[in-house]
Amino acid sequence: MLDFRNTNTLWASIIAETLQRLGLTTAVICPGSRSAPLTIAFAQNKLIETIPILDERSASFFALGTAKKSGVPTALICTSGTAAANFYPAIIEARESRIPLLILTADRPPELRDCHAGQAIDQIKLYGNYPNWQAELAIPAASIGMLDYVRQTIVYAIERSTFPTPGPVHLNIPLRDPLVPISDIAVEALETQFDIADFFAGLEPFFAAETSTPPSPPLLRGGERSAVESIVAAETSTPPSPPLLRGGERSAVESIVAAETSTPPSPPLLRGGERSAVESIVAAETSTPPSPPLLRGGERSAIEQWQKCSRGIIIAGVAQPEDAEKYCSAIGKISQLLNWPVLAEGLSPLRNRAQLNPHLISTYDLILRNRELAEKLTPEIAIQIGDLPTSKELRNWLEKTQPKRYIIDPSHHNLDPLHGPTIHLRTSIENLATLLTLVPPLTKGGLGGVQTSATTNNISPQIPPLTKGNSPHVPPLTKGGLGGVQTSATTNNISPQIPPLTKGNSPHAPPLTKGGLGGVLISPSHEYIQLWHNTETQIRLTIDQKFSSTNNIIEPKVSWLLSQILPPGTPIFISNSMPVRDVEFFWKPNNLEIKPFFNRGANGIDGTLSTALGVAHRNQSSILLTGDLTLLHDTNGFLIKNKFVGHLTIILINNNGGGIFEMLPVAKFDPPFEEFFATPQDINFAQLCATYGVEHEIIDDWEQFKEKLSFLANNGIRVLELQTNRRTDAKWRQDNLSKFAKGSQSGL
Repeated sequence: MLDFRNTNTLWASIIAETLQRLGLTTAVICPGSRSAPLTIAFAQNKLIETIPILDERSASFFALGTAKKSGVPTALICTSGTAAANFYPAIIEARESRIPLLILTADRPPELRDCHAGQAIDQIKLYGNYPNWQAELAIPAASIGMLDYVRQTIVYAIERSTFPTPGPVHLNIPLRDPLVPISDIAVEALETQFDIADFFAGLEPFFAAETSTPPSPPLLRGGERSAVESIVAAETSTPPSPPLLRGGERSAVESIVAAETSTPPSPPLLRGGERSAVESIVAAETSTPPSPPLLRGGERSAIEQWQKCSRGIIIAGVAQPEDAEKYCSAIGKISQLLNWPVLAEGLSPLRNRAQLNPHLISTYDLILRNRELAEKLTPEIAIQIGDLPTSKELRNWLEKTQPKRYIIDPSHHNLDPLHGPTIHLRTSIENLATLLTLVPPLTKGGLGGVQTSATTNNISPQIPPLTKGNSPHVPPLTKGGLGGVQTSATTNNISPQIPPLTKGNSPHAPPLTKGGLGGVLISPSHEYIQLWHNTETQIRLTIDQKFSSTNNIIEPKVSWLLSQILPPGTPIFISNSMPVRDVEFFWKPNNLEIKPFFNRGANGIDGTLSTALGVAHRNQSSILLTGDLTLLHDTNGFLIKNKFVGHLTIILINNNGGGIFEMLPVAKFDPPFEEFFATPQDINFAQLCATYGVEHEIIDDWEQFKEKLSFLANNGIRVLELQTNRRTDAKWRQDNLSKFAKGSQSGL
């Protein structure tokens, strides 16, 4: 409800009410005087969860975590002055990792700036170019016109936090006294003339769009979704009337159709809700098949080149998809249609849904350390999905071999740090998987080897005539699978070369036999993918044997073990520096549907604990995997404990310093290495945890570790500390990574 006690309370309550009606559910608030009207307004709105957090940096990363988990913007509120400056690291991360945040910074009014009034800094464009959009609101005024202005500005701010690419939006809000809800008769009188229902009539809540790859397409508002659903519901008995075309439009459409004489037409890029609606309408068409949608030229050209190539790879980088199942299924479909391997980053959901992709390669970093094998595996084409993986070996290999690279990501960001021969297809991987089924495989006999019409060439064995229930561009699902082709019972992924997975098969690669993959004879064109499979199997077996026989506590074994023992579906936040690299090296493909989270936008260690708490808040019991310095950098995150709802187990690898620096050339130069790079802190974490009232336990052996993780509590925070030696761990990696790579020699 609106607060008419004075101008500031009314202004602030309209901001809060507008956001609540748009679907915002969480606001993180830091204490302060200038922001009092905002704090009071949000605290009074019972449909928004308001969480007070003392430390602004911690608060901002907690908000980042909640938005990362939900995909919906979180509001972040603070007072004027340097309080707002403490938000900066999280805003940078939100921008780089494409997470929606709405930052509301209270400020002094213009007359109290640049005059040493106290707690006043220049907050205009405080965050540089990192926000998607930023503005300063007008000084609050209690007039209908100005209230309309602030409402619509908030609507636009939410839109810009999600479209065209999710990210932070900053609104600076100057406020004059009184900052507390002292009554103003003139404003109170306005309430009798104010129609709240009419004022907010145009607002609809935002819903997450049907997508799964970061960044998300724009959110559909309720009105749009309602309209589309009404259209779909009406299309159940009679064919829909075609839209009315103006002369110029009809002429343009007819010209396009006439020009389509050699290749099957292709679909436009549709957002999830739109695609669902359109496919429902098409399915209702029972009289004449409509023309299929049009593929853009670059997409058709790319797909045709991929189909001709037998030495292609798919690189699946870090990803936090909203729908991991759809994301992984789409990549699996593309991989099997092209018969290309998928090099999957440890932070990709692919490694935790291995059954969806029989061409999954998880040891690519180790494989590429074998220089002779790396040369034999030189690809002609690489499809990069999202950001590149962490692996420096992979990046160096791509720079050396220079394959033609296609980057698949719907954002406007430049995702090519290698600056190679690259084409950016700005679409989602799910949409690309659909488009791929539109272009028949190129064979000697023509399109898909099927005779085509001399006049239209539009016949495709993959695209049957439209009948009731069929889509013009998606083959009908039959008992056997897509278009009558046998498919996996769980994924409907086409793969005539890959047999269905059975109980005895590997979750990520069919059994290797003398005849090839899964007993199927491999043609020369399939030798490339078989070499990837053989090497993956050998290295994975060597890793498993090595860790199974390692009984002492070493850091690298933690990631390998976690990938096998965590409860299904567990969210895990993986910190930067050494943990994220061990995950890439050793995280074993599984079918546990574990949900990885991370802050890889800026690759920093800022706010790791707070972000993990934000992810775990009101979520499934969660895990944080971190080193000692990263945890110490954000111990104020423990102050969130009393407001935190849920459970977080912190797996603390305490090697008393920065273990990642031991892996770098600078480690050979001591001094100054130990003091200025490794920076040991000699902290007793049991005492630190006791200060914050956090449960703590030291883990002495692997059986104890497995027992503690077999069951996760429903609430509270606990720390499981594994004490390791960073020099010993670094030497173990240097010795064994090299041995694993040499072990792949037999794959030649």
